[in-house]
Amino acid sequence: MVRLARAEVYDSAEIAIAHVYNRTVRRCFLMGDDSVSGKNFDHRKVWIEEYLQQFAAAFGIDLLGFAILSNHFHLILRNRRDVVATWDEREVARRWLMLCQRVAQRANQEDDESGRFFQDRYRATRLVDEASLLACAAYVDLNPIRAAMCQTLESSDHTSVQRRIEAIAMPRSFFLVHGYPKSQRHQAECGGSDFLFLL
Repeated sequence: MVRLARAEVYDSAEIAIAHVYNRTVRRCFLMGDDSVSGKNFDHRKVWIEEYLQQFAAAFGIDLLGFAILSNHFHLILRNRRDVVATWDEREVARRWLMLCQRVAQRANQEDDESGRFFQDRYRATRLVDEASLLACAAYVDLNPIRAAMCQTLESSDHTSVQRRIEAIAMPRSFFLVHGYPKSQRHQAECGGSDFLFLL
């Protein structure tokens, strides 16, 4: 079955939430322990997490959740039409390609390789209601446990759920002294009851 063009799935005039995911080529573990080469590439997960923090505003999105595993990543994103209203379609596409392109270029340079790093362009599934958002959030948060990469949410490195748990554990004074955004302070003060994870 032919995949619909994103323009047919997402109306730029409305706020949409999507589950976005991408996988490395040949399902290789290019962002974790690679059994073929014997190398560990966990540092690439740090790159992706740093790029997500850096690009969140530049993408015109809110990052609601993420999980970065050894051969793929998951993002839950909400578009910000108020931010992107002044961008044309080329600008939106260019910004979205920045994440995968930068990781691929950096990994290829590190490995002295060329060619594709990710299997395909990213895939996106629209989350149309609160139930689908919550189900997807649970799927993304529990994915590292399901993949046997960890046993608890607290130990699920490179995930938004781990960041939320850490934020809850931090004293309120930490957020005030370090100048964290109000949304993260609010999450900590409310015991993390807000689902929203803004970077």
